[in-house]
Amino acid sequence: MKRPKEADEDFIWYVEHPEAFENYKGQHVAIWNKKVVDHGNTAKQAFDMAKKNYPRSKPTLAFIPKEEELILCIDYPKILLVTKTD
Repeated sequence: MKRPKEADEDFIWYVEHPEAFENYKGQHVAIWNKKVVDHGNTAKQAFDMAKKNYPRSKPTLAFIPKEEELILCIDYPKILLVTKTD
């Protein structure tokens, strides 16, 4: 598999800082510049609010599972998918 030229720093932050998402379990979050800039019940809601509040942002979207799940990343658009590990 070909490695991207540069890593998405927001994705790396997401993977390395699970404690930052404790308050967002069961929700979608928009991450920009290594912080959660918005959240919602759907990815679209989180994205729309992030773009409204940070028009120049290119947020990484993630769903924060209620339980431990496997995280998969799609290169573009920056959407993270999760699947249950049980």
